[in-house]
Amino acid sequence: MKKFFIRITILLAVLFAGYFIWSLTGRATEKESGWSKNPEFKVRFEYIEQGADSGKGNLIGIQPYLTAVNYSTAYNFETSLRFYFEQLKREGKLNSKSVVVLPEQIGTWLVLANEKESVYKAASLQDAFKGIRSASLFSYLNGWFKSPVADKNSYAVFHLKAAKMAKQYCQVFTNLAKEYKCRIAAGSILLPDAGIDSAHTIQPKPGAVLLNTFFLFDTSGAIAQPVKKQELNGAALVDFSASGNLTFVAANRQKIWFEAMKPTAHFPGTDSIHAFPLHKENLASEIQQGIALTFNGSLFDKQLNGHLQLIQNDSAMVFPPATGKGRIVCLWLK
Repeated sequence: MKKFFIRITILLAVLFAGYFIWSLTGRATEKESGWSKNPEFKVRFEYIEQGADSGKGNLIGIQPYLTAVNYSTAYNFETSLRFYFEQLKREGKLNSKSVVVLPEQIGTWLVLANEKESVYKAASLQDAFKGIRSASLFSYLNGWFKSPVADKNSYAVFHLKAAKMAKQYCQVFTNLAKEYKCRIAAGSILLPDAGIDSAHTIQPKPGAVLLNTFFLFDTSGAIAQPVKKQELNGAALVDFSASGNLTFVAANRQKIWFEAMKPTAHFPGTDSIHAFPLHKENLASEIQQGIALTFNGSLFDKQLNGHLQLIQNDSAMVFPPATGKGRIVCLWLK
């Protein structure tokens, strides 16, 4: 009997060792080791400009066209964004008064970073998440048991990746804000009730509910106020629509903040530019100008065509989706 237990113990040790070796190999890495692939991005993009330079700065919306491979490493993600920043720099559109606005959920898909090659070849987002779970089984189970929501499987994936997602998101936008000397409203990222610590880094709260969180980076690369958090309205995490929210980055005399539209003000998509009067009761507070962007790209079986809405004084404009291409919009502040 003793020999039997010894053999079982040895067998389990071999199995566990084999699993850990398998889980660590073949992952996308930041260096030229393991599996890696250059980022994919659309070199063709649409440019929209509203207003004229009055010396008061501008809101610049960037809707890059992104795929799973763009998120395979933090390097790929940053390189994909840098393409658009370089375009703006060459055109002289960036300065210390500029605020670059990224789409909602753009940081969320860092959940895909540094995974095994099979994840990026998955046929669906559900299959990709299965691949993440299987390669990080014990961390996944820890998050599953801590899940405060019904969709435990998806919650556990975001829970196990939360600390790394927050670090990579902060690293990328700190680098870009410092290099291009502009403020960046860095879209949003899905994290467990994250806060900012004394070292100005993003710290998720283990076991907390996932919140769609918006961060603003100043020209030094530090996280600035405001920080805005939104609930997901009870949707299944892996199936939520990246265009389901509508949050404007708003400006008024150089003050910048994230402004949520009331649900009744979510406007339907259109195939042409549509202007309409804006009723101020649809806003939580007065804003003069603003940009709202939603995610643009293809993630496995999900084609997410970025939407764009602009606010100028008492009017709003809805633009057609950025189907199959990137987009830059420059809104000059008055």
